[in-house]
Amino acid sequence: WFAISQYAPSDTGRTWASMSLGQSSPLTYEDMGMGYQYFTAAHWSLTQMTPGSMQVQPENSCERIYNIICLIIGMIFFSSIISQLSAKLMQYRSVRHDRE
Repeated sequence: WFAISQYAPSDTGRTWASMSLGQSSPLTYEDMGMGYQYFTAAHWSLTQMTPGSMQVQPENSCERIYNIICLIIGMIFFSSIISQLSAKLMQYRSVRHDRE
């Protein structure tokens, strides 16, 4: 996410890093320096794989495509975890039922 904002072409002329920090702030993510941008990107990455949210969003096609890929991977990841937990629970219930 960080690298995409730095190196990928932008069809809109904007990236998430060029957007304002908030409605009342004149500063952008680019104004805050490399460390702040990197940790904002790390925070964004975690929110894509968990049911969290944050105000950073895609601002061009490259960012949007990457965002969609991350959401699909996150959906598959969490679906597989839920599936495995359900299978283990059913296996536990079956073993417990057989003992009775």
